Amino acid sequence: MIANLLLEIINLLGHLVRTASGLVKEVRPLIREFKEYLRARRESGMPLTDPSAEHPLVQEHLASIAAVARTLTETGVLEQLAKHLPDMTLRLHRGLHREEPKLFMADVLRHLGISERTYYRKVAQGKLRPRKWEGPDFFYLSDLEEERRESVRRGRV
Repeated sequence: MIANLLLEIINLLGHLVRTASGLVKEVRPLIREFKEYLRARRESGMPLTDPSAEHPLVQEHLASIAAVARTLTETGVLEQLAKHLPDMTLRLHRGLHREEPKLFMADVLRHLGISERTYYRKVAQGKLRPRKWEGPDFFYLSDLEEERRESVRRGRV
């Protein structure tokens, strides 16, 4: 249940990042165009404001949109989210329950034909990535395919 909720949150964040990134890309040219428009009005001596734009509600919304857009672009939040979203999604998907049986450390040692010390070394090197959802670390058989091939190649199993 929690995993499904987290997955939904990650999916919504992904949608938000894609939407906001697209919005920022669309807004930048409009801002440039608007600045050029204001510059042209100033140079021609025309008033810079349109009476309808002075309505308090319009000003309030424009100010809040500008503040959010400025914050998102200046802080680099969108770029950071876009950069880390694939990794966050992968980690979440790795933690979801599968129909495969769980293999714990003793099972992994037998399956790969390695010692406990080698197990910890491979975990430290990142060659084995245990799942740490609830309780002790575990693996699924599919997590161990590459290391199993290496064990067979080396004649351990």
